[in-house]
Amino acid sequence: MLKRIVCVLLVLGASWTHADLTVMAMNTEWLWSPADGKVDGDTVRVREPSLQEYHRELAHYATLIVDQKVDLVALSEIEGAAVAQDLKDHLPPGWQVAFRQGRDTATGQDVAILTRLSVEKDSVTDFGFPKGYLPGDTKGKMLTKVVGLRVEHPDMRTQRIAVATAHLLSRRNDSPAKSRKRLKQARALVYAVDALQKQADGVILLGDLNDLPDSAVIQTLLTDLALVDAAVICEQKDERASRVDYVLYRGLRCLTSRYLSLRPFSDHPAVIVTFN
Repeated sequence: MLKRIVCVLLVLGASWTHADLTVMAMNTEWLWSPADGKVDGDTVRVREPSLQEYHRELAHYATLIVDQKVDLVALSEIEGAAVAQDLKDHLPPGWQVAFRQGRDTATGQDVAILTRLSVEKDSVTDFGFPKGYLPGDTKGKMLTKVVGLRVEHPDMRTQRIAVATAHLLSRRNDSPAKSRKRLKQARALVYAVDALQKQADGVILLGDLNDLPDSAVIQTLLTDLALVDAAVICEQKDERASRVDYVLYRGLRCLTSRYLSLRPFSDHPAVIVTFN
């Protein structure tokens, strides 16, 4: 059955074009690989799926990626590099994985970027997992889950694009102290993206940023990096006040922004944005 799904994807993938650029932010909600025989995470533990369940979920995501003609996917809440690689193996030829082992030992969660665009040599980075600080603060908070790279799109005026994804501290059992830590991580993300974008014509920051549109976290990213929110600029009809997954950008023109349900596998909708 899996071979049949892959064959269908190969046929569909052959018809994709590069006239535009479509990106997807996808939180897979604790997608763990059963192949390694262990559960990552010192504090939060989850049940690993069976091998059949695991590949069924991967095939579902791969079908969505192909159907939506996506060029670049940012993954959140995966167990590690093996999950990103396994999803790549369900996609047509030509996809690449950008991954750096994260530092979140409590949950074991990681992020990754998959793309079928050309990746600039030696541009994939974790930025050294920087710390962010607030005024009067000397301790800082590390950005534990982040990947950045630069991609090249020869068919667009904005040809070299800096792309970064990060997964900030969860809002579950939130508190003022936890909120401040998330804001510190946002400050670290500003530092990281600012360094990456100096050699690019455009910027895309996407993923589960775990805060609301009017929060200090999102407003810091928008203001300090001179980004705009695709859901707002594209006047997304079902824009949600409670959303935590974003595509923020500059140097590109947003054509469409939309949500796509990932149920029954994830309670986060994917965010899909097409640029020109």
